[in-house]
Amino acid sequence: MRLPSQLPQCVLASAGDKAAMSVRRLWFLGIIAGFYISLGAFLVTVISKDLPSGLGAGLTALLSGAIFPVGLILIVIGGGELFTGNCLMVIGRLDKKISLARIGRNWALVYGANFCGALCLALLIWGSGLLQGTMAARTLEIALLKVNLSAGEIFFRAVLCNWLVALAVWLAAASLSVPGKVIMIWIPVMAFVTGSFEHCIANMYFFSAALLVKAGPASLSGLPVPAEKLESLNLNSCLANIVPATLGNVAGAACLVVIIYYLAYMGKEGAGNR
Repeated sequence: MRLPSQLPQCVLASAGDKAAMSVRRLWFLGIIAGFYISLGAFLVTVISKDLPSGLGAGLTALLSGAIFPVGLILIVIGGGELFTGNCLMVIGRLDKKISLARIGRNWALVYGANFCGALCLALLIWGSGLLQGTMAARTLEIALLKVNLSAGEIFFRAVLCNWLVALAVWLAAASLSVPGKVIMIWIPVMAFVTGSFEHCIANMYFFSAALLVKAGPASLSGLPVPAEKLESLNLNSCLANIVPATLGNVAGAACLVVIIYYLAYMGKEGAGNR
């Protein structure tokens, strides 16, 4: 196991590798990461579709949190480029090793690829016929809850979300074994989902799936979702969530993980801990 004082250098080295990665590799690894995070989001929908009435909202959130980390585990162990994890690249700018242009290049490519992966998985699941009945209702319910939050609520929930997601990636670097990495990823990500925080890439799947359900009259038949509520679910309202969620995710990783640990271990007073 690596010591806490060693982790900033590990993350800095990883950030350098990401900044130098080719467009082709970033694109394909970004697509697969979008797939994996969307798989976790889909499994949350499956787990929570008929639990609230029996277990209550708290236990439902906890069980959803227990299954969602599968996405980030697959990314870290199998390989993938996730926008929210790559927000840790800010450490390279703080240490003057990576330019803002290289960070922006990585983020733009990975963000677009993550969206493609999320959309593709939503299309596959919709085409499979799984978004019917209670699954369709729960998919719409999740999306409607998100689009009816205020911009401020979304932003601060996103800050809290990526504090934990970035921390999961940071802590995974501490372990030299696969089981250790799985545990270090699972704990923070479980906490973010249980807390109902906002993750911009997961939301890309939730909104894509919900809009597909809304577009299919057969999927809507018999669902207890009033038409007036569905009117608030559209491309504009989804973007109104995604934008502040993205900004909050960046702020959460940069301010609550990177800057704090950088100042503690790599700043002038912490230079001796390098």
